[in-house]
Amino acid sequence: MATKGKARPRRSRRRTGSKAVAASGIIAALMALAVFALVLGIYARHNRLLPYLAGVYAVPSVLVFGLYGWDKRVAVRGGSRTSEQSLHLLALAGGWPGAMLARSLFRHKTRKQPFTGIFWCTVLFNVGTVSVLLGEVG
Repeated sequence: MATKGKARPRRSRRRTGSKAVAASGIIAALMALAVFALVLGIYARHNRLLPYLAGVYAVPSVLVFGLYGWDKRVAVRGGSRTSEQSLHLLALAGGWPGAMLARSLFRHKTRKQPFTGIFWCTVLFNVGTVSVLLGEVG
């Protein structure tokens, strides 16, 4: 039965609390990146850090961050997308800090389960490889 004179409230496409979820994702990403930077800083303080390691992470991270932002924009507008394989390879090559922040900030590629699982595997593999290399240097 329809009620006379009352307009039905319009439902928003966004889920309730999505801004809070996005903010908590950004905070979690920043905390993880801070812990990673702290560990690298400890190695640098004890002269065990390879001098170019910061650049190895900075350059691909900035590139991947930009690619995620561009891919999100293209996804919304409908155009030629960046392949998931390219995003994973760049994350594996040291761009995962930028990818982690971009995923949370742009809310892009966060719910697609196969992508998320592979992303975290690239992060773990990258961090594990760097840990082994730093152990060898020290």
